[in-house]
Amino acid sequence: MFKKGLWSVLNPVSLIFLGLLTQTLLVGLKGVSRDPGLGWHIKTGEWILKNLAIPYKDPFLSIERAWVSDQWLSDIILYLTYQSGGFLYLVLGVVLIFFLTVFYIHTHNMIKLSGSALASAVAALFCFRLMQIHLIVRPVIFSFIFFTILAWEISKWERGKRGSYYLPILFLIWANIHPSFVLGGILVCIGVLVTKFKELKLAILCALVTLVNPYGLELHKSILWLGSSDFFMSLHQEWQPPNREHWFYILFLFLFGVVPGFLLFRKKLGLFWIFSSAVFLYFSLKAVRFLPYFGILVSVPLSVTLAWYVWRFRKARLIVNFLLFLERLSRRGSYRLVVASVLSILIFVSILTNSLFGRTELGPPSKNFPYGALKFIPDGEVVAATPDWGGFLTLHNKIPVIDDRNTLIGEEFYKKYLDSSGDIEKFKAWAKENNAQWLLVRSPKDTKEGYIFKDDVVSLFKIVP
Repeated sequence: MFKKGLWSVLNPVSLIFLGLLTQTLLVGLKGVSRDPGLGWHIKTGEWILKNLAIPYKDPFLSIERAWVSDQWLSDIILYLTYQSGGFLYLVLGVVLIFFLTVFYIHTHNMIKLSGSALASAVAALFCFRLMQIHLIVRPVIFSFIFFTILAWEISKWERGKRGSYYLPILFLIWANIHPSFVLGGILVCIGVLVTKFKELKLAILCALVTLVNPYGLELHKSILWLGSSDFFMSLHQEWQPPNREHWFYILFLFLFGVVPGFLLFRKKLGLFWIFSSAVFLYFSLKAVRFLPYFGILVSVPLSVTLAWYVWRFRKARLIVNFLLFLERLSRRGSYRLVVASVLSILIFVSILTNSLFGRTELGPPSKNFPYGALKFIPDGEVVAATPDWGGFLTLHNKIPVIDDRNTLIGEEFYKKYLDSSGDIEKFKAWAKENNAQWLLVRSPKDTKEGYIFKDDVVSLFKIVP
């Protein structure tokens, strides 16, 4: 058992994972806490536990308005994690969830389907690369687990397995965790179509249980309203089309995953993986937000294709023989022990020595957020600032006029904000109109007077009533 466990740590697949973990911790985590909404996610969880209630009106912004807190259960989890160990535990928790999803749940199933540990590990790396755009502390990280479990469960329907009883429970929890349960509904619809409506009753039940949330049908209306707003969609980077780097991965995965899967491996894969990959490919071409979900789906036909290439050209020399050698080595260890061993190393090193985290800021980065101005603003006072700083101010007990939950306010309010924020004097007038006591602006080079505080990040102005 000891030798098998030791080999699980040292075999090629394990070393790939360990190298990727190290790269992620030393390089990729520099922006893991950059999400502008992280502060109000934490404070929302605190508010819910303190008041033992779900917020129906916004408790943080200076203007009272109705609010559908569509990630309230995630916010509780984030707050409890933050309360237990601060940003260290938040970052560590995100990394663990991320890697368990990709390299345990997903890769383990790919190995069973493709028959190749090496091909599945390579496919998982491409999946990981697309998902890395959301390697940040935010509730969406939980949706990857639900999405992956659901996809593999639906794929079994084509092989004659009846739908599992726990899927409605999964949707019940997911609907209170994150709005991405809608994407799970798309997967279920694809599954129903490819199995010729055999699981239609289960699909209807999964849809109905999403109504069991504190807001009922209003939750679905708010998601639909946001998705139909071209104005708000154009403001967020994650709703923009892919860049050149993403295009490379999309084209590669399409050519080596979707196309061969459809032409050569339809019987082995089933239609679900092929059709769902094609659907989310279309979504990904519209917005980078969908790339992680596309990566999860398309990596499955990619693993089957790569496994076929390895064994189809098994008589070739040099590179192919080397890959076959790695394949044989990979099979000598237990895959479950691979993941368990690597994650154990991660936890041990990060918690006991904290050395891997010493090179990066765990909280919102100081080069992007106005830490220097906080000491001048008393707690509970109203602050006008960029929406990117709203969650940060909320976390530090200030009251922002506006934050990145801009859909609460509506398009007209936000357009007035954008119109005034380009000029400091107009911005001051807008802040005064909205009863702000302080104004924070990103430090312009030509600001020479009138400010209370100024550094490379922020200029702070006092608003005179």
